[in-house]
Amino acid sequence: KDHLLEKEAKQIFRQIVEGLKYCHKKGIAHRDLKCENILLTSEVTPKLSNFRFATSINVRDSKCSTFCGSLAYVAPEILTGLPYDAFQADVWSLGVMLYLLVTSYMPFDDSDLTRLREVHKWPVSFPPEPATSHSCQQLITQMLASNPEELTNINQVLEHKWFEEQIDVSS
Repeated sequence: KDHLLEKEAKQIFRQIVEGLKYCHKKGIAHRDLKCENILLTSEVTPKLSNFRFATSINVRDSKCSTFCGSLAYVAPEILTGLPYDAFQADVWSLGVMLYLLVTSYMPFDDSDLTRLREVHKWPVSFPPEPATSHSCQQLITQMLASNPEELTNINQVLEHKWFEEQIDVSS
């Protein structure tokens, strides 16, 4: 098995989202969220790390223009060079992380930048194995919405029904 069971992923992912929500509440956008920047303690408690691209945002609706992050995790508007909401871009990166946690696959191939820009326009698809619950797929789809206006925010992520549901997907 090279993926986490959904219930395992849910426990870890909730803590990551809560940590990021705390940062956002303090006006800090991480801007380089990826699995490599999540450290796990011996008790399997995730810790956000590597804040070298983090930025302090004092005005809630201000946009960033700095290209930063890792291609496979970066939001579409960053790839196209448009000004972006760094908090929303963090949520996109969380969506990529959750996809990887529950499937062991990356949702997007980042080997060709031109193709990556095109693929971001399409709804994310899920592999048949390992099976993921409908509500998990729904959450990921909302986090990876190609239109930034449709992207779910950090509070909506934590309020999603997936966190409350018992998982009945067998692995």
